[in-house]
Amino acid sequence: MKAILNRTNVNIKKYFVFFILLFCVITPPVLAQAPDSVYFFDKEIIVTASRIPTAFLKISRNVTVLDQQAIRSIPVSNIADLLDYAAGVDVRQRGANGIQADVSLRGATFEQTLVMIDGVKLIDPQTGHHNLDLPISLHDIEKIEILKGPGSRLFGPNAFGGVINIITKSPQPNSIFISQNLGSYDLFESAAAMNRFNNRLSFYHGQASGYQKNTDFRICRGFYKSQLNLKFFNADISAGFVDKKFGANSYYSPDFPLQWEHTATGFLNFTSKTRFLSHKLTSRVHWRHHNDDFLLDRKNPDFYSNHHVTDVLGAEFQTVHVSLLGMTSFGTELNLETIRSNNLGNHRRNSQGIFIEHQIFLENFNFDFGGSGYHYSGWGWRFWPGIDASYQLSKSSKIYGSLGRAFRIPTYTDLFYSSPENIGNPNLQEESCWNYESGYRFHKKNFLLSLTIFQRKSKNLIDWTWQEAKKIWEAQNVNSLNTTGFEFSLQWQPAQIISTPIQNLAVTYSYLTSNKRSSRVSKYAINHLRHNLSAKITILSFKNSVKISPIIRYQDRYHFGHVWLSDLRILIQKSSWQFFLEGNNVFNQRYRDTDFVLLPGRWLKAGIQFQK
Repeated sequence: MKAILNRTNVNIKKYFVFFILLFCVITPPVLAQAPDSVYFFDKEIIVTASRIPTAFLKISRNVTVLDQQAIRSIPVSNIADLLDYAAGVDVRQRGANGIQADVSLRGATFEQTLVMIDGVKLIDPQTGHHNLDLPISLHDIEKIEILKGPGSRLFGPNAFGGVINIITKSPQPNSIFISQNLGSYDLFESAAAMNRFNNRLSFYHGQASGYQKNTDFRICRGFYKSQLNLKFFNADISAGFVDKKFGANSYYSPDFPLQWEHTATGFLNFTSKTRFLSHKLTSRVHWRHHNDDFLLDRKNPDFYSNHHVTDVLGAEFQTVHVSLLGMTSFGTELNLETIRSNNLGNHRRNSQGIFIEHQIFLENFNFDFGGSGYHYSGWGWRFWPGIDASYQLSKSSKIYGSLGRAFRIPTYTDLFYSSPENIGNPNLQEESCWNYESGYRFHKKNFLLSLTIFQRKSKNLIDWTWQEAKKIWEAQNVNSLNTTGFEFSLQWQPAQIISTPIQNLAVTYSYLTSNKRSSRVSKYAINHLRHNLSAKITILSFKNSVKISPIIRYQDRYHFGHVWLSDLRILIQKSSWQFFLEGNNVFNQRYRDTDFVLLPGRWLKAGIQFQK
């Protein structure tokens, strides 16, 4: 039987390759050219809503873009805090400064959101708790593209709620950046970046004594990127690391307030892009290494400890073909995941994936459809289709809709973890979902309004459920979970049409409700935000040298209640120098995102930056 399955897998690959070659031959090529770049406020190309780079106004999905202007106006100094301000994003933190945070979209769990750097998938096979152990700092980011809704037809596993693609800055000729911040609780942050020729090198160091007992932390990051740009060939290589040491007060149990953790991540990626007639070829090789050392009592290391080392090695090949029938992207990828752990054991698994996508742009209609097939060792082949469509009502407005399927296989923690309070389940099946979405978008040069409704129907959802007879949490496949939501976003730049110091006004709101068809008490299935409201205004004064950005947020989370949060950032620009003062949780609210862990109250920061 196994031999038959192996022959079947080989035949599937042969037929796929044959289909692609046949398609390239029978479709007449045209001159390769990028789609018209029309984007709200700027001319930006979205690379996350499709395998084919597409203009913002032509995409048929709900995508949020955090560009440089948005990043500079938000009072944060790390990526986790930045994402917490994005529309529709839920970041559940266990401490300050993004030291450990779980990110999710549209009510999905932290395991069901795919995080990428420059299109490289950063899936941690041990646990999604490490998905934001990123080897880049805030000053390394050019923009962040957030695709809401399933992304498995584009990027494979883990994209239940959506995809977060962090796009790093390209090296700039002969420039330098230096930053120094001080703040509450002995906060000390230093950052620097240097660009020389086509190379960029950056560093970050941050530490604090903590806002309560055993919440101290120390973070170090380094990132390098080099590019080669020729007429028909581009290549870049990037490498980075992040090292975190932190007190984990009551992170996983209130009975042990002196928990401690040390994580370290290494990252390496090589990408090349070639243009040839009507084809654009992209190849990528990447590696991610992660160490996780956990102590239940930092004063008694021998009492209980976990040590995990994971490696993910991957390769990907993709081509975009332009013809009279539209634009087609297809490709394949290979991945190898390994873990060495005193608790989870030593394991390895490999996966092979194929994907295809086709875009058709008519006069008023846009269609984008395709799917991906993945084979995991032990799971066999699965196929995940999807389709997006939009209709242009007028020059300024459009309606859109999408239908897609997504999936995730269990992590090694889901399968094999063992402790006095939690037990994994080696018999878990992959979880899957269908997602339905429709929306309306109205845009002008200085105005954007977006409305979206969606529903996600999940099957075999993996969650930790309470087993009363055993008095333990055990990983199980829950029967089903239906999540329904509504998202609203408004952005306005009044200074472009009238004389006013108000440069930007942004209001976002999302509502989520979930219905779990199971009587079991669960840990993660339903603990998302029900209501999430954010209002931000940006004001320029004193001859445009002072920028003031107040933000008000309202969050209402299942089982945790609601809270109003207020933040403020004041930025003073003087030539190549910037001075800032910011406050988070200005009114000192007490609240939690997770069980047992109280988050920081008022936190003040001040800093200076030089860039030239």
